[in-house]
Amino acid sequence: VIGLMASAYGLIFGLCTRLAAVAAFVLLTSLHHRNPNILSAADILLRSGLFYLALMPSWRAWSLDRLMLGRLARVWTNFGPPAQTFSAWSVRLAQVQLCLLYGFTGLEKAQHGFDGDWLTGSAIARSLRFVTIARVDWLSWVPVWATAPVTWLTLLWEIAFPLLIVWRRTRPATLAFGVLVHAGIFLTMEVTH
Repeated sequence: VIGLMASAYGLIFGLCTRLAAVAAFVLLTSLHHRNPNILSAADILLRSGLFYLALMPSWRAWSLDRLMLGRLARVWTNFGPPAQTFSAWSVRLAQVQLCLLYGFTGLEKAQHGFDGDWLTGSAIARSLRFVTIARVDWLSWVPVWATAPVTWLTLLWEIAFPLLIVWRRTRPATLAFGVLVHAGIFLTMEVTH
């Protein structure tokens, strides 16, 4: 756990970034395999994100690694400045993972049919009434008919996300709606992690 904390701080500050990402991934995977009862969906997403982060050139901007490499380049003039471009395959892998995540999450929610909360339109209203996750209790009075359109729109957005994000014309609106969805979750629910 101490090693995991050290690698997390390495990632935060961008110090030995790639090594810190690999260490965090290995240590978190080890922790999850040692005790699978502590796993949640957020932990699995974090582990997947660390895997992709280990593949990405995340040290190239806003990191202590970049700052130290820049100083080294000034000291030894035979070293040129760090390259500004990089191969985008690792970033594309993470983007495909995110598209699949949203698409399959939406399909899983819709799979329950009209017996589930999402197709009936009651998912958001029920979440606002669920006292263990509702951030504020004064929204519990909101009726299902008022939240049903937002519930269906969110479900449609999740299912269509992989297609909407690929098309350049719909990408800005898709991402803006995603920001609104996650801001709404943050403001109304205690899902802080």
